[in-house]
Amino acid sequence: GTVKLHMDASMLRGSVGSFRDAQVDFEERQVVVRAIDRGGRTWTLRSAKLPGPILADESRFQLGKTGKDISITLKKAIANEIWRSDQLKFSEEKPCSMTTHPVEAASGSSKAASDPGTSSSRHRKRGTQTDYAKLGHAFI
Repeated sequence: GTVKLHMDASMLRGSVGSFRDAQVDFEERQVVVRAIDRGGRTWTLRSAKLPGPILADESRFQLGKTGKDISITLKKAIANEIWRSDQLKFSEEKPCSMTTHPVEAASGSSKAASDPGTSSSRHRKRGTQTDYAKLGHAFI
């Protein structure tokens, strides 16, 4: 089973509305999204503990051709496990060094990813988190 998430650049307060670059790091029970908009602003969003494990090497993301959205596909380790959209929450990771831009995620719509981009970095520094906000919806 897979879970698909969709994030629009317009969901991030202060964004100019399109991304220049994005990186998504997949861990067994967590996802970290790093995005830079065309204005040079950087955001790091970290998921709460996922409702079940994922296969990091088989999960993927795609930055849309227009730069307005990021599609994320999570490959569940237990295919028939049911996840609810309200279990998938992301929060801003407070900057540990040079990045000092506040950000707030908001609810977004869902769309499927079609082109794989992968990363499986598992050793990243953890920052503190702020309020949780839903990011996308789950599809089984």
